[in-house]
Amino acid sequence: MENTEEMQNKIEELKELTKTIRGDILKMLNKAKSGHTGGSLSCVELLTALFFHKMKHQPGNPDWEGRDKFILSKGHGAPALYAVLGRSGYFDIKEFDTLRKLDSILRGHPYNRVTPGVEVCSGSLGQGLSQANGLALAARLDSSSARTFVMMGDGENQEGQIWEAAMTTAHQKLDSVCGILDQNELQIDGKVADIMSIEPIADKWRSFGWNAIEINGHDLEEIIAALDKAEETKGQPTILIAKTVKGKGVSCMEGNVKYHGVAPSWEELQKAAEEIGFELEEKDHPKPEAPKEPGPKVLGTREMYGEALLELGDENPNIVVLDADLSGSTKSGAFGKKFPHRFFNMGVAEQDLMGTAAGLAAAGKTVFASTFAIFATGRAWEQIRQSIAFPKFNVNIVASHGGLTVGEDGATHQATEDIGLMRGMPHMKVVVPGDGYELLSALRGAMEYEGPVYIRTSREKFPVLYSPDHQFTMGKATVHGDGKDLTIVAIGLMVHLALKAQKILESEGIRCTVINSASVKPLDNDTILSEAMKSRAVITAEEHSIINGLGSAVAELLSEKCPVPLKRIGIRDRFGMSGQPGPLLEKYGLTTEAIVKEAKKMVARKNGGSGSEGAFSSKELEAGILVSS
Repeated sequence: MENTEEMQNKIEELKELTKTIRGDILKMLNKAKSGHTGGSLSCVELLTALFFHKMKHQPGNPDWEGRDKFILSKGHGAPALYAVLGRSGYFDIKEFDTLRKLDSILRGHPYNRVTPGVEVCSGSLGQGLSQANGLALAARLDSSSARTFVMMGDGENQEGQIWEAAMTTAHQKLDSVCGILDQNELQIDGKVADIMSIEPIADKWRSFGWNAIEINGHDLEEIIAALDKAEETKGQPTILIAKTVKGKGVSCMEGNVKYHGVAPSWEELQKAAEEIGFELEEKDHPKPEAPKEPGPKVLGTREMYGEALLELGDENPNIVVLDADLSGSTKSGAFGKKFPHRFFNMGVAEQDLMGTAAGLAAAGKTVFASTFAIFATGRAWEQIRQSIAFPKFNVNIVASHGGLTVGEDGATHQATEDIGLMRGMPHMKVVVPGDGYELLSALRGAMEYEGPVYIRTSREKFPVLYSPDHQFTMGKATVHGDGKDLTIVAIGLMVHLALKAQKILESEGIRCTVINSASVKPLDNDTILSEAMKSRAVITAEEHSIINGLGSAVAELLSEKCPVPLKRIGIRDRFGMSGQPGPLLEKYGLTTEAIVKEAKKMVARKNGGSGSEGAFSSKELEAGILVSS
């Protein structure tokens, strides 16, 4: 790069722009009250150099065929990408105020179907380079000179798919691919070097056939020069190993792992504005929140998991716990602090986590493997099937953040298919506790069971439902009430909503039984059949897809043994989206009101009412041919 006056002026303009972009990121996150601050701030100069200097693109024509393409493989850095896209002109910057809110075009992680300028979906780490390879191969087939840029995190380089893709890029000689490693040296659970070291990272990439250029990721001149060298390099792909600082620009956030997934407070935003030099407008000031009314005592299932592990660890020296860089969220980290020699943080590597868990179980250890439900059952499904379920090893997979109530992170992190994925696996038992005390009992029961168990916990805290001495038994349900009009079978959060619906319905003369079917597999067939025969009408309720979840399990049972009218309440063949848990549940029809509405319709039809759907025919009631979808 020539050191011309024109270029120097350009560099100064870009430096000023980085202040605006950092301000946009921080203001967005402050309004959203959630999101990933540190990793968004660390990549600002890299994105600014790309979108405002290097890349060929047309914000007014996002689908221009000749455009260069960018993939944010470290999808949690979405606020930084949205800031540069908005400032480039892909959408009105007023959209910044909607980050992570329901129906926003700015989801918790990038989603190409709603955000102009976003090429692919990202958020589950390790997948972006493979997508970049596909885009580059397509460009080659189309004789296009378009380049593809992909930004990865350093913790993300712990994922095996990265290295599979790296081999493909080099083998195919995709010199139009430019990788960028945002090496800020921190990941969710701590320092990358402590969790799972990736060094010597530049040498590793070179050994895979890449041209690796090491740079200061906050020096715009170095970045631009390296991007130019990457374009000049022919016959092999290039990766920029960019040394950066997580939380760059804000003194209290720089190098502070706390801010991986914490939004800035108003006070921190004010301090950041002073330190970086961006303006705060009147609209940026926080609005006073209405005071919250005190509710019932709550006890989170994942919080109880963390407490239970400490108790079980004291009792049983054979227990080993594994996690995948999420021990603070899954709550397994407390076990790691108390029993560090029996705790293994595998980094961002869920497939390796499950394989290692299988090996430990094969050696006779009692294993608890923890990560988010989407990563446990999605990314590592085949490892669970082959290495854990098939040999029937005693691995307890305790997966947190199941369902829509993951909230603002959006569809990439909302496991709404996990129960079905585990339920269809031979030897696997599936448990969805209704509260923390039921979880505790289920954990003890799982340890005594021969074979693998999948236990789903929630990000949301539930009201306390049972006493500390509550006994969970595999294959047995808990019955609440004794109703002749309707049976509601529910799991997890939906048990609480079903019990609220039960009270409303009883006040209106409709008597219903609520069954907490925490043991999804095996089902308590006897209890469900007994109640179905009595009420002759059944509703299932789950924070999960109605396909292959609890509703499907109950439908399969009833269709064979006791055909009665059935309505499944759950997610209807859709992905989730970003938003707060309450509004999300309302949008997807997972509410007390929805249960009450469906219950009234079903009872009215059963009793020969004249609703829009008409009464159930005698054939339907006797032969049970009606099983609604």
